[in-house]
Amino acid sequence: MLFEVLGQLEVRTNGQLTPCGGPKNQKILAALLLASGQTVPITHLVDVVWEADPPATAAKQVRNAISDLRRVLPPDGPSI
Repeated sequence: MLFEVLGQLEVRTNGQLTPCGGPKNQKILAALLLASGQTVPITHLVDVVWEADPPATAAKQVRNAISDLRRVLPPDGPSI
């Protein structure tokens, strides 16, 4: 699996583009990649997605986005 983070975020598996969702999912994935091997608090991911004034459902939306990413990324990829 290849993650391209300079420019537009792209995920490639065996040379094929793997769609990882919209801007919210891409921001979360980028933040997780930057913190590889570290625990990333939900509050940090909320800050990454919503710079100011996150909605009341922000933490739930982040959890849903992570669930979406787990579904589309191959199981042999990085653990998120």
